[in-house]
Amino acid sequence: MMATLKPFRGLRYNTDKVKISQVIAPPYDVISPEGRDNLYRLSAYNVVRLILGKDEPSDHETGNRYTRAKAFFESWMREGVLIEDEKPCLYLYEQIFKHPLSGKEEIRRSIFSLLKLENLGEGVVFPHEKTYAKPKADRLHLLRETHANLSPVFGLYEDNDGSVNRALAPFYKTPGLFEARDEEKVVHKFWKIEDAGAIEQVTASFRSKKIVLADGHHRYETALNHRKEEGKNGESSCDYVLISLVDIHDPGLLVLPTHRLLKKPAGFNFKAFLANLGAYFDLVKTKRERLMAAVDGLSTTDKGFGLYLGGDAAYLAKLKSLAAVQPFAPKGRSAEWAGLEVSILSYIVMEKVLGLREEQFEDYLGYTRSDAEAFAKVDSDEFAAGFIMRSIPVGEIQKVCERKDLLPHKSTYFYPKLASGLVFYRHH
Repeated sequence: MMATLKPFRGLRYNTDKVKISQVIAPPYDVISPEGRDNLYRLSAYNVVRLILGKDEPSDHETGNRYTRAKAFFESWMREGVLIEDEKPCLYLYEQIFKHPLSGKEEIRRSIFSLLKLENLGEGVVFPHEKTYAKPKADRLHLLRETHANLSPVFGLYEDNDGSVNRALAPFYKTPGLFEARDEEKVVHKFWKIEDAGAIEQVTASFRSKKIVLADGHHRYETALNHRKEEGKNGESSCDYVLISLVDIHDPGLLVLPTHRLLKKPAGFNFKAFLANLGAYFDLVKTKRERLMAAVDGLSTTDKGFGLYLGGDAAYLAKLKSLAAVQPFAPKGRSAEWAGLEVSILSYIVMEKVLGLREEQFEDYLGYTRSDAEAFAKVDSDEFAAGFIMRSIPVGEIQKVCERKDLLPHKSTYFYPKLASGLVFYRHH
């Protein structure tokens, strides 16, 4: 099995007719209702009208946000707001941003290409998180109407020999198609590569690579379902999906932690909880403003997290022995999965200490990327406890995925998100 990349004739916004900064948007699944309103106001051509259009009271089976997305898409092509490149290309994407924690300037680079679809985990494309039926049904409805990939999936690869980087590096020094800045002050730069030699070098290099999906699992599985529905003989445009690929060694590849918040289970008792936790963890009391730094200060061989119970009850929870708890991991899980701190939180804290079953987790857990928000939500009594996590190294994510395991829900947050609206892949 090999990863098959393919150049394509990208459909793009016409920079003579629109300002790119006014028409791009974050991925659909991180746009709030207020965020959508802002994007609607920004431009009549903002991509949000395609990827997350508004529902209307009069909507029905043949007139709804999906059919409106199709109508917008087709009219924008007719008006020349969207134009298609004449030759099949690869596209280069650079994001320049401030690290949200350190404030340091970072740069992340990626390649936009088509990727030949294959069933996840059966060849060289691996998922890292579970998918859900409702978002897949939503994305399939949109794909059926528009016959286009409107946002890329996000994949990770390993450029160990540097062959991909060598082929692409010269193009970053050439004039790009556009540069745009979004509301989070992330700068987006975009280039196209028509050079046949460079394209061949890149696609040849990928024939020996594995790809781990970092984001866009629902869109990838939707593309698989759409291919099955279309059921065409021979190769067709439905056999490919739009992907943005980042080297796991890229210094700008950031994985931010997602902290967990615990709703109070029936009969929850702070003292008993701490005593039971003490059987598995050394609990070191600290100040809450030092909690994140204490968690980040754990060594690479230590396992642990921060625990906040309100007021001055802040602790660094450091696992006493990984070997002692691994036998409690669910059957069939790899050692790599069982060694992740988010996994240890699931099968030791949630199951052993709190007595919850895995299917109950989502009823009791909330999530936030801000430790300050976690503290505030515990102080307000909305949640009983906050678990302050550190980020998972990309290499650990890769190992777990290659063992065909899935990470616990909301374990990773790749920052910044890829913009939607940079380029589209239209099925012909």
